[in-house]
Amino acid sequence: MKKRKKSKKPQVLPNVLDLQNAVLTDREGRSLEAGSLWQHAPALVLILRRPGCIMCRTEAKKLWALRGFFEENGIRPVCIVHEWILPEVAAFNPSFWGGEVLLDKEKAFYKALGGGVVRKKALWKTLFPWTRAWKNTQRMLKEGIVKDYNLAVGTTSVLGGLMVVRKGLDGVQYLFTEDTFGDHADQDRVKAEVREACLAAKPALGSVDGPNAERAPLQADQKPVPAAGRVPVSAVAR
Repeated sequence: MKKRKKSKKPQVLPNVLDLQNAVLTDREGRSLEAGSLWQHAPALVLILRRPGCIMCRTEAKKLWALRGFFEENGIRPVCIVHEWILPEVAAFNPSFWGGEVLLDKEKAFYKALGGGVVRKKALWKTLFPWTRAWKNTQRMLKEGIVKDYNLAVGTTSVLGGLMVVRKGLDGVQYLFTEDTFGDHADQDRVKAEVREACLAAKPALGSVDGPNAERAPLQADQKPVPAAGRVPVSAVAR
């Protein structure tokens, strides 16, 4: 008798208002509110599990290779970490990620990935060759993009993800959650969502709304409504 596959629950986008006032800390120890990241332009937020991990470093390096695309479209790429171990951050930035790295001490972004709860997984689960985490690790070792890494400096159990956030209070455009170690967002999907978020930030031709016009914020379970005349990314066959 065949086992029935568990159906995946539909993903609920975080409410941007829950993140707006989250306090982050930059490299110089200065505090800023998360809302400032997308106040003037959309933001791509890489929510990192651990700076020393081969899988995290590989993901960061691949994403940072798209910096020209990010600049061209006008999105702000930011990396979030949940603990600041100076040698780890120094080894990670700028070698694997050349942009901003910010500390989320209260794990606001990590909680947003899990609907209010920090998502975790035991590292020992990567030791079994039949697991996806093991296969992810082996694939990245073969790719050889990252040769310098460590296995257990800092907290290893917290899972990460990625968000594309629209400008202002227009909401979260796209959310990717790491279900197990080494799961990464598809880059073509990320690029498509970045384009859509950046297009939405530009006022439509002939619109009475200026670039600073106020819009009602999205609710947690709402997908951003695309501007008139554009096909939403979710409707494009992949």
